[in-house]
Amino acid sequence: METLTELLRDAALTHANTPALSTHRGLRRRTWSYREVWDSANGVARHLREDRDLAPGTPIVLWEANSPELVIAMFGAFLARLVVVPVDLPSTPEFVAKVVAVTEAGLLVTEGAPPSGCSVRTASLDELLVDGSGVLSSDWPEPSDVAEIVFTSG
Repeated sequence: METLTELLRDAALTHANTPALSTHRGLRRRTWSYREVWDSANGVARHLREDRDLAPGTPIVLWEANSPELVIAMFGAFLARLVVVPVDLPSTPEFVAKVVAVTEAGLLVTEGAPPSGCSVRTASLDELLVDGSGVLSSDWPEPSDVAEIVFTSG
C-alpha cells in the first residue's frame, strides 16, 4: 500500500461495514461505513473527471466547512488524480481568490458565490456527491502524484 486511496480501498474491502465517518446534525446522526465512503468517493471521482472534465493534476479549491462530505470529496479528488487545495471556511474572499489564481484552479467547491473577480467554475459539495459508485477505469493515483497543496499563515 503506497497511497491514501489504496488505504481507503483496502479498508473498504477488509472493514466494509465498519463505521468510517460520522456526524451529528441536530438530533440525527449520520454514519458512513468504509464501503460507503469508498463508493461515494468513486462517484465523486467519476463526476470530476467525466462530468466536470477535469484532467489529472488540475488543482481544485475546497472552500467548505469540515464535514464527512468534505472528506469524501477529498478522496474523490485524490482518486481522480486532482490536486486538492483546502481553504478554511473563515478565509476572506480575497484570500480565496488569490489561492484560486496562484494555483490556477480548475474548480472552486463552495456553497456560496465565488469571490468577486474570480472566474473559476464552481460547484457545491451536494453537486459533487452524486449518487453512483464504481471505479474509474484507468489512471489510478501514483505514489509520486501531488495530492494536496496547503496554504499556511506562516
